[in-house]
Amino acid sequence: MRIPSEDVLQALWGQLHRLGARLATTAGERVEILNPGYFNHDAGPDFRQATLKIGPLTWVGDVEIHARASDWYRHGHQDDAAYNTVILHVVAQADADAVRANGQPIATMEFPDLPRLLEILDTLRASLDLPRCGTALADLNPYLREQLLTRTVTSRLQEKSQAILQEVAEAELGWEEAFYRQVARSLGLRINADPMHHLACNTPLKCLYKLKDELPTLEAILFGQAGMLADSLLGDEAYVQELRREYTYQQHRFGLHPISLGEWKYLRLRPPSFPEVRIAQLAALLGQGANLFSRAMEATGTAELQRLFGVQASRYWDTHYRLHGAEAKRGVKTVGASTIQVLMLNAVVPFRFAYAMAQGDTYTQASTLELLASLPPEENSVVARFRNKGVLVENALHTQALVHLNRTLCEPSRCHLCPAGFQVLTASFTRLREGEGEYEGSR
Repeated sequence: MRIPSEDVLQALWGQLHRLGARLATTAGERVEILNPGYFNHDAGPDFRQATLKIGPLTWVGDVEIHARASDWYRHGHQDDAAYNTVILHVVAQADADAVRANGQPIATMEFPDLPRLLEILDTLRASLDLPRCGTALADLNPYLREQLLTRTVTSRLQEKSQAILQEVAEAELGWEEAFYRQVARSLGLRINADPMHHLACNTPLKCLYKLKDELPTLEAILFGQAGMLADSLLGDEAYVQELRREYTYQQHRFGLHPISLGEWKYLRLRPPSFPEVRIAQLAALLGQGANLFSRAMEATGTAELQRLFGVQASRYWDTHYRLHGAEAKRGVKTVGASTIQVLMLNAVVPFRFAYAMAQGDTYTQASTLELLASLPPEENSVVARFRNKGVLVENALHTQALVHLNRTLCEPSRCHLCPAGFQVLTASFTRLREGEGEYEGSR
């Protein structure tokens, strides 16, 4: 018999009470799962505080899951008092009898009809059409679906928070500087996210904050650091020549070194998203004054954030898209609504969540999820696939959750860890069981 990995078995245990199979220990005692317990992410037994009826007695304690019962000894649990609380040893193959450190035997149960469960799971995973569960997520109880999406987006934000905390620890000005870097990255959108982040990392915020009231100087430093003020590139416009003179002075003053001009990309970009326009808008954001991070964190709603980020580039950019390009039709280069949403999704929401997590502030973590749910849904290929399967997508919390669900569970075929995937497994198993009579399980 094929023995699955322990994470598959752990997932099966968490849902086994829903399958309706009759369960029994290897000694023949009937097992009823009143509560499977909660999964333990720390050291010790796999599931804590389970409530089980084994034979005539009701037990409260822990459950340990193994591929083979002999793994109990291979892992040294027989000598570990932390496992004395185990009331049931659940395995794919019962090739040994487990005992506690105090010498007491532990009831053992084999997973019922495991080959058939694995066959159903294999069939589900074999589908090339994502999501593999078809309409199962759409068919999930609305409360359970919302719970799944909220839990998924929380995991996504916790994952992002770890990366943010690392950058905060490395940044000279901590949260303020790390946030400035992320704002720059977000302004670059997908195509120029990396060079915008490189520009911000290469241009210390402390230098820019010293000049926060001098927008032309902020522009000069940022354009110079972007590698866009080399003599060979510049025309004779007074604005551009002044940028060059100012950058030369500030470069020597702060010991600055520009990034390579070759990092910037223009292909398939609309002119309003050209790097020069985005850099000018970044300068305008920084020109509003210090503490951009604090202001973004303290904003009470989307309207206040839209006012904070909805800046316009300086007047030169009303008629230009490039530093060394011809004049264009007049138009104010304001940060648009779609870009502000990107800033909220990629900078404000993750930083607000990470900061609250670092402070142990669960209220702000919850309010950050509410902020996310107040934003309109994103449109991308992943979201479109779920929509096509009938999933109701109402806001950015849903879309962010679906993107994370797709990356962490759907693409790697981890259907056994998803409630929607388990709904397919349960329905298929139940149909088979009803068609063949009640399955008796392990004896």
